[in-house]
Amino acid sequence: MEESTIFDCVVIGGGLSGLKTANLLKNQNINVLVLEAKDKVGGRTDSIQYENYSWDVGGQWVGPTQYRINELIKECNQSIFPQQQKGKKVLEVNGILYRYSSLIPPVGLHYIIEIQLVMWRVDYLANQIDLNNLSSWKKSVYYDSISFQDWVDQNIFFETSKKLIEITILAIFSTQPKNLSMLFVLSYFKSSGGVVKAMEVEGGAQQDRVFGGSHNLSKVLSKKLLFPSKLTNSTGTFYYGNNGNIKLNSQVYKIEHDYNQNNSLIRVSSKNVITNEESYYLCKYLVITIPPNIADTIIYQPELPNERRLLTKSMEMGKVIKFIIFYDECWWRELGFSGEIVNDGTSISFCYDGSFEDGSKPSIIGFFEGSYTEEWSLKSESQRKDEAIKIIYKSFNNDKRALTPKHYIDRDWTKNQWSKGGYGCIIGSNNNYHSLNESLRKPIGNIHFAGTETSTEWSGYMEGALESAERVSNEIIPKFVKNYKPQTSIYQTSIYQKQNNQQQSIGILNSIIITFLMLTFCFYLIFNLFSNKK
Repeated sequence: MEESTIFDCVVIGGGLSGLKTANLLKNQNINVLVLEAKDKVGGRTDSIQYENYSWDVGGQWVGPTQYRINELIKECNQSIFPQQQKGKKVLEVNGILYRYSSLIPPVGLHYIIEIQLVMWRVDYLANQIDLNNLSSWKKSVYYDSISFQDWVDQNIFFETSKKLIEITILAIFSTQPKNLSMLFVLSYFKSSGGVVKAMEVEGGAQQDRVFGGSHNLSKVLSKKLLFPSKLTNSTGTFYYGNNGNIKLNSQVYKIEHDYNQNNSLIRVSSKNVITNEESYYLCKYLVITIPPNIADTIIYQPELPNERRLLTKSMEMGKVIKFIIFYDECWWRELGFSGEIVNDGTSISFCYDGSFEDGSKPSIIGFFEGSYTEEWSLKSESQRKDEAIKIIYKSFNNDKRALTPKHYIDRDWTKNQWSKGGYGCIIGSNNNYHSLNESLRKPIGNIHFAGTETSTEWSGYMEGALESAERVSNEIIPKFVKNYKPQTSIYQTSIYQKQNNQQQSIGILNSIIITFLMLTFCFYLIFNLFSNKK
């Protein structure tokens, strides 16, 4: 590509945020080019084909209050189906297996009460935060100086309660509580609407799956961009390329932009990861949608402001290996199990039923997460398969059918050089997140930033990726379209309002149940005290 070709905008990253941004710009007749380092689009959504179906090995679930992703699913002519939850769940903690069908696991009323109080406390603190201005909260410096583990140790008495909290954090962030700034955790839960919405299946972030796979959403978005673009060069106007507006296998390694000078063009240097052939592109605006830890590896001339570089250098990805193990039948459903397993061991932390609603395509989805991933990443796929079989076997009544799966696949995201982990970036304590957070999404000259980490709604999720695309396109489009009114998703429909009301009802019901149990427990303690005195 000749440098005389000038794009209106170049987007770095072909994940959901990058592709959605490009489509929004393209719809306003803005010439856009997407540069993606991998040989396919999707970013942190990805899939593996098995038995004529695309199985998600990246981001997968969607919730009822994630309005943008639900809209996109409809636009792509796809549909959702509920995550299987009928039947007994399995929890293993402290070496004890609990199998239960009730709302609350039978680990002990005192543990449940303590955990519920902690959840209320976290939500209370999170609600005090302004996600667009974290430093305005007078307690932000303190909560940024301690890890979530520090806070847990200060506020939780029972060790079993601590373990159950750790499992929950591990499932959401793919890292241990000690690696997370307490302020970062609070801002994360604030963006998702509360702890319950982030952790629950029904009414929460794991309620539904995308039929055909969530990775297919990126494929559909990319197809909308695959047509020639009208570009401007020194000799006039011409149409660029037969491959349209996406360049795969294109790793951006350098960005040159005098961000202190208005209307300065941006020079983007990339190389083909297969042939090492270098290409150079000129553009008026640039959108970086790749994860902050990967964006930090790019050479910037001149260097970006310190607040941006300090923050991105402090961020890293969670660690996760996602697996799917296939069987000939949903034998666990015959035994009355839902397929959900929660484990406090040093290997697999969570499992869900991966089958379809009608029981077809029988499978279990599971995760190796956090620091435990480092050990299991060094082991073979066969060894990880054996571990999955062992966990499933003992969880579901030692049924011998667990020992004979017909297939196993997994994806080790720690070995993905374009994310170096999954599924979202995290930050530890004492990294000035409270004062540097805004630099994640604040434009620098004509360089703009998107990606799920920059979102203030459902940060870390596919929904967050789409919200960031909406925001960044609203920053750029007015530069080209006069009298443009920023657009937002039209998601406040009666259906979504009804779902939101249902979620609120579920939360109220849970609160009533827990309050009743708390009162019962208090009366139990008082009764015992008086009995002992007698």
